[in-house]
Amino acid sequence: VFSICKRTYHHCEILYYISITRAAILVEMTIMTTHKWRFGYGSNIGLKTLKQKKNLNVSRYLVGTIKGWELYFMPGFQYVEPGWAAIRPHGGDGGGDGGDGQSGGREEELHGSAFLIPNDEADGLDRQEGGYNVLPVTFTSYDGEVVEQVGLYIPKKRIYSRKS
Repeated sequence: VFSICKRTYHHCEILYYISITRAAILVEMTIMTTHKWRFGYGSNIGLKTLKQKKNLNVSRYLVGTIKGWELYFMPGFQYVEPGWAAIRPHGGDGGGDGGDGQSGGREEELHGSAFLIPNDEADGLDRQEGGYNVLPVTFTSYDGEVVEQVGLYIPKKRIYSRKS
């Protein structure tokens, strides 16, 4: 938009662009102080689930990856919960690659969704996920957008199983 205004040499268009940009920055700054990013994987990956089952008011929703983490499956209890998905740092299971996040020349990635929700809902979700700590990580969407400080839920107790 700015390059178009610059080429037309309309002073009012440039001022309009600057005021719109300032307003957008103020709105973004306000959202970032009243909202928090969280990361979902497994059953918490879908927007419909977040809205309907978790009752969250999602302002933004992106799909993508977090580097250095991997999804694995824990055996559950027969007839109750046959198993569940969990995450661990790549190489953090004691049998990996030394914890450098590399596997055969490629870095492991955890696929999922990043969602922006109001602070009070994020705090409620944090309480609901009581067996987890919230670790701030960098998220990259499939479109290339990078979001810092996305809260990743990691187990409070080390439950990482060895790779099979």
